[in-house]
Amino acid sequence: MKVREIAVTYRKKSAGTPTVVSSEVASKVFRQSWERDMQFRERFKVMYLDSANQCLGIYEAGSGSATGVVVDNRQILAIALKVNAVSLIIAHNHPSGRLVASQQDIKVTENLLKGCDYLNIQLLDHLIITTDGYLSFADESLI
Repeated sequence: MKVREIAVTYRKKSAGTPTVVSSEVASKVFRQSWERDMQFRERFKVMYLDSANQCLGIYEAGSGSATGVVVDNRQILAIALKVNAVSLIIAHNHPSGRLVASQQDIKVTENLLKGCDYLNIQLLDHLIITTDGYLSFADESLI
């Protein structure tokens, strides 16, 4: 019987890596990763950060329709462990342009917060991004 060997590799490049010090900086970094279809379908992204709040990378955790997106918290947290992230910031867009957190947005944040707490990873913020602005759960005391 053969058993497969698992290998995980990750190489951090520090040159040109943004340091995230506010929700405004986070929104700008996320915007650079968004495609032009922000108004057509919802996407959910995760920014992984090291202990100095430098961005390790952004992962697209889900791509949905004009009205919603499904994400897998296990996958988000598995990647956080693989890249040795100390904290993360999540973001998704609202194609409608409304900067209002829905009950589902709040529930997704609460569920991910529980998983992060268990793994000693900080969930710093959840941003809702539109073409005209952003809403920060941290700035609005929703997290």
